Amino acid sequence: VTTYLYGTDIFGGGWKELKDDVSNWQMQQERKTAYKNFLAYADQRCVQLMLETLIELGIFVSEKEVLSQKEIFEKGSITETQKNTVARWLEILKKEGILREEDGRLSRTGKEVAVPEKAGDTETYFNKLKPYLKHMVTGNEVPLDVFYQKEPALAPNMLLRRIPGCEETVERLVQGLRLLAEERRKEPLQIIEIGTRDTAITRQFLNALEDVSVAYTYADSSKYFLQEAEKELAGYERVEFEMLNLEEGMDKQQMSLHSYDVVISVNALHRNIDAADAVKKVAELLKPKRNIADD
Repeated sequence: VTTYLYGTDIFGGGWKELKDDVSNWQMQQERKTAYKNFLAYADQRCVQLMLETLIELGIFVSEKEVLSQKEIFEKGSITETQKNTVARWLEILKKEGILREEDGRLSRTGKEVAVPEKAGDTETYFNKLKPYLKHMVTGNEVPLDVFYQKEPALAPNMLLRRIPGCEETVERLVQGLRLLAEERRKEPLQIIEIGTRDTAITRQFLNALEDVSVAYTYADSSKYFLQEAEKELAGYERVEFEMLNLEEGMDKQQMSLHSYDVVISVNALHRNIDAADAVKKVAELLKPKRNIADD
């Protein structure tokens, strides 16, 4: 749980209790180690999948091959809508030392991807995902169709749920929301939840708040996910749904700044090109001396 920019103990002991609770959990060495190992494994496994997918498309099969980004797109028949994705892959592969760039042209360095020991059943997820990647970047498969129609078990939130401590962290957030709402019974607690894309988690929040006074807004940058959330949460009358694109300036958003007591973001802000900038923009939604609760 992060207190950012405007965050203080405006809610009194409840917020401090929540922060202390999460801090105590984070200090448990076994879980801390499991979390660290999961991230190390998942990061390098993703790097490996990026390189393997490019090779399957006939790119960088040989370490002697030297290509510009444009040539990579052409050789791999990368669809227009996925060029930004592949461009990010190339940047990551450069950062990891797998690729080098000279005069705007890329080649392999000879460094191998070092994937740590498998983390639980996560390898099953990646193995199931791998065959779809080349088809998604070439336009033969639509990512939304794969993740949410053909293979719902591959939806990103299904991977995120495998992160050690995810369930416990959500439970702490639920407890914290309840505490905050009960301490603010004189007026509704203004809450905005941004881009969770997991209505099971959103329902946990809403169910914990069902008998307290809150004004709840669910926001997302994607019309598709916003509509899906609206359908899934149709039984909750107090929820409003708004578009919010943190890649754009806050002056272009259709919501009032400095109007929320709590901002919730569960496994969401990392989707932005600049996560730190996204956090700053989210902070502008908060009333002075209020808090961001993120996972």
